[in-house]
Amino acid sequence: LNERFVFGLIGLNALILFTLGFPQISPELRNALLWLDDLITICFIAEAGLKIRRDSIRGYLGDAWNRFDFLIVILSLPSLVDVFVPSDLNQYSVFILLRMARAMKLIRTLRFLPDIDRTLEGIARAVRASFLIVITFLLGLFIAAVVSQRLFADADPAHYGDPILALYSTFK
Repeated sequence: LNERFVFGLIGLNALILFTLGFPQISPELRNALLWLDDLITICFIAEAGLKIRRDSIRGYLGDAWNRFDFLIVILSLPSLVDVFVPSDLNQYSVFILLRMARAMKLIRTLRFLPDIDRTLEGIARAVRASFLIVITFLLGLFIAAVVSQRLFADADPAHYGDPILALYSTFK
């Protein structure tokens, strides 16, 4: 339950995920890193369990950061599927998406930032105040994409051949 130890696990997990992004690593190293990632996930499950046992479920979930950590632990559980799924099935997109949920564990580092609660409150106020600006931007983008698609569909069908491509090209 030591926060420094947990922060170290999060840092180690970040390095593991970074290393797993390289396609040229050996299969043996990849498997070792995946097992280590699963072990870290189990450590996070144990941490949540110990905190629930210590504080009760109501006390544990009464803290917003603990609710956030618990959600991340739940979302990272699919990464443990790798152990039970044959490696040839892991190539399918559903299992790749399930394994990507493990990256959510890295968000836990936010709780270690000083005055993060005040910062997040300020961000929430800024988002509420900026809502009209974002809506106006999206409306302008939509109009520009529709006009661009009508004007450039024949000249550049790869970028403006349909409204979705035009929207993406205009956004870029």
